[in-house]
Amino acid sequence: MVKYLGRRILLWVRAYFGNIPKWKNASIQLRECDVHRTDVLIATNVGSYLPGAIVESAIASRLLESGKSVSVVICDAALPSCMACTKEWIPKVETFVRRGPDRLMCWVCQKSGPRAFNGLPINRIALSDHLTDHDREYVDKTLSTMSLSQLASFQWNGVQIGEHGRAGAIRYLKSDLSRAGQHAEALLRRFCAAAMLTTLAYQRILERYRPTGLLARHGVYVPQGVVTEMAQAFGINLVTWMPSYRKNTVLFASGDTYHKVMIKPLDYKLPVLTVLQTQELRKYLADRETGASDWISFSSKSNIEDGIAEALKLDSTKPIVTLYTNVAWDAQVHFDDNLFEGMFDWLRATVQFLTTNYPDIQIVVRVHPGELVGQLKSEQPVAREMRSWREIDFRQVRIVDAGSKISSYSLAGLSKFVVIYASKIGIELAARGVRVLVAGEAWVKNKGISIDPSSREAYFSALEQLVETDATSVNIEAAERYAYHVFFRVMRNVSSLATSRGYPPFRVSKETTSGNRVPDTSLESVIDFLTGNASHI
Repeated sequence: MVKYLGRRILLWVRAYFGNIPKWKNASIQLRECDVHRTDVLIATNVGSYLPGAIVESAIASRLLESGKSVSVVICDAALPSCMACTKEWIPKVETFVRRGPDRLMCWVCQKSGPRAFNGLPINRIALSDHLTDHDREYVDKTLSTMSLSQLASFQWNGVQIGEHGRAGAIRYLKSDLSRAGQHAEALLRRFCAAAMLTTLAYQRILERYRPTGLLARHGVYVPQGVVTEMAQAFGINLVTWMPSYRKNTVLFASGDTYHKVMIKPLDYKLPVLTVLQTQELRKYLADRETGASDWISFSSKSNIEDGIAEALKLDSTKPIVTLYTNVAWDAQVHFDDNLFEGMFDWLRATVQFLTTNYPDIQIVVRVHPGELVGQLKSEQPVAREMRSWREIDFRQVRIVDAGSKISSYSLAGLSKFVVIYASKIGIELAARGVRVLVAGEAWVKNKGISIDPSSREAYFSALEQLVETDATSVNIEAAERYAYHVFFRVMRNVSSLATSRGYPPFRVSKETTSGNRVPDTSLESVIDFLTGNASHI
């Protein structure tokens, strides 16, 4: 109970006393908002996600300064669940499925993030103003008789209700739905209900305000995944975003969630890097090993780089294959080209294939450090899951757990090749000349620098070829070009933000809030796209 109360107090302090910008002190001249129209709609929705409100307030201020009308949507306890609902807030599944989000959680959400916009002349839109009691009755009746499988595949009004609901439920659990036991169906129903209500509310909001552009963080889960689909359906210029790894950068994507945009093949040729750009990239990739240049990092500053083979009891005369996992609960959305049912299906099938067919291969499974780092620590650890697989002979397998100090990069250097599911480490390893086989929807896929099978059969064929030959090699120059594109172009420097202590690790810069603005080409590019003045970001 003490630990639970401590977590709640920490979450409340972070959400309510984080790096909130003080726009009331700004001397910038901002045009009053026209409540009858909106040029750009900012789908903040979940106010307790403070990094979102901070970045979005900086973008709102730039829009207002350019004479645009801005509206911000906030959930005022209107939804029966959302991406703010986590087991840190509500640890008992049975309590959550019965009662939903508690009053304190919703109060913090409504009082924290929206404060980031105080002092800005924007129009605030409450979700509850666009929902009725009849809507709730209709949603409850529609979902009440559906089974778990029917809920998971449910589509309504052109929106993938089941997909968004499932992603939200898995995020709440920080594990797959089976961990909810007898409450799995009720839990998914609660998130699907929230997705349906979001659909209804945003249909009315978008019909009323007809914005040219819409800004939404992440673009997955509930309500953000639904908002993304609604913007697409209305033909609105959509930008999704997230705080990115490198300090003072934000990742922006247009037209869809970045989870899907980033796996698409590039429709343009990447320019050759200059000598200075190559040096800049290589220094940054070296810094990635310790997180020295990042404000979001899963690396340890005390990584073990030497003596790994001895520590893991690896035979230097036998080949090593390293498999890199990702966090099981993260961004569980549907991809049309999935080769496997999920990460665990891939991992189990791959380990079984290698141990059955290649007794001399040494398999190292590097569990993603993100299982233990950050606010949402996984409740479905890969190591624990793997040790329950009785049909697999683990004498060939070494598991490097999430908390291990062993360097993921040094492991790759010892490996004949590596296999990833969706981990972004594939981008970095390809740039280091490591052969990367992709099994899931990783960003490095379809860029011509990794091995990207198009079917399950092709995957195992590629795995077999990689084990038995050294025929393939990496085009390091092309891999570095793509790595530079991701880390220095997609992840854009935002001069309106500054690194800061506390939560989140950044704030709106004092120059921006005081009116002594510096040029911010990244936000200007985003605004041009949102307002219809550019065809791309």
